[in-house]
Amino acid sequence: MKKIASTALALSLALSIGSQTSLAAGKEREIPFENPGLEQLQGKDINTIIEENQDNLTQADIDLSLLIIKLKEENLEISTDALVGLVESNFSGEIQAFGVLESAGKTWSNLTAAEKWLVALHPADALLVKAAQSRTDKITSERYPNWKDGDKGNAFRHALWNAQMARNIGKNLAEQFATAHENHGLTDAEYKAQVWFGFNGLEHKNMDLHNNKMGRDCFYWYDIAPFDSTLADRVDAKIKNGEAKILVK
Repeated sequence: MKKIASTALALSLALSIGSQTSLAAGKEREIPFENPGLEQLQGKDINTIIEENQDNLTQADIDLSLLIIKLKEENLEISTDALVGLVESNFSGEIQAFGVLESAGKTWSNLTAAEKWLVALHPADALLVKAAQSRTDKITSERYPNWKDGDKGNAFRHALWNAQMARNIGKNLAEQFATAHENHGLTDAEYKAQVWFGFNGLEHKNMDLHNNKMGRDCFYWYDIAPFDSTLADRVDAKIKNGEAKILVK
């Protein structure tokens, strides 16, 4: 497993620089025990998750999740908010100069604040979210090669990503990740001030949220690991039935 092995140096640097001070900081601030997510890894083999999805994950995705898992193990009483701050500190200063975690740091910086919180809380599930996103992009490019933001292909892309997440991590957590992805911390007025393809940002956001839910509804409670193609066909059927919200015709 080349991708797993290559994280060793990155993790050792991260821990040697970051975790030694984090425990002291945690005690000083008297952070209560609030580390959900670590217990959810029980029964999950993170290496298996990586191996089964490595064709749809980047090295940065893997490095980031493994770093977070290691930090959680080293700081059992840290709060999620404090953990997010600790991850931030590992992507700045001395460690960044080594370039070892530079790509993982860029992946982290591209997340919304809400996404960072969820990734810190659920690092293993975050890999399944990223893998679903990668597979969705490939299928969308095949079915809607010239898609653009706000059109039918974009609706399909959002819905299929959510359908896959619902299958892989459950509808509740899928909704949290999808909603966090759309949460850029802007007011409605700020969203409306941004316009592209003839529609403002709030209209685009509402379209995405609608199609996200439509996609999660494509995974049924009685399903047993449906194929990506099956979920894609269900999404297309809903689009043809007029259930999707589409701005750009």
